[in-house]
Amino acid sequence: MIDIDYLQKVVNVLNAHADKNDCMATLFLQAHELKGDTMYQDHATICLEHAKQLREHACYIQEVIDNPHLLIKQ
Repeated sequence: MIDIDYLQKVVNVLNAHADKNDCMATLFLQAHELKGDTMYQDHATICLEHAKQLREHACYIQEVIDNPHLLIKQ
């Protein structure tokens, strides 16, 4: 038996994480754009990589949100 309420809670949590990942990715991209400032040059590449990773994770999370049946063990 599938607990729809539980699945809804999982999807809600995933939505929150997707939103957080998107915000964090935006912040990292903004930090990357500051690389012209010598203070940020060392961190610019790291920020860009983190942003790419967060956006990739957000895509995976969105896939599960759009297809919650993927959470059900077959």
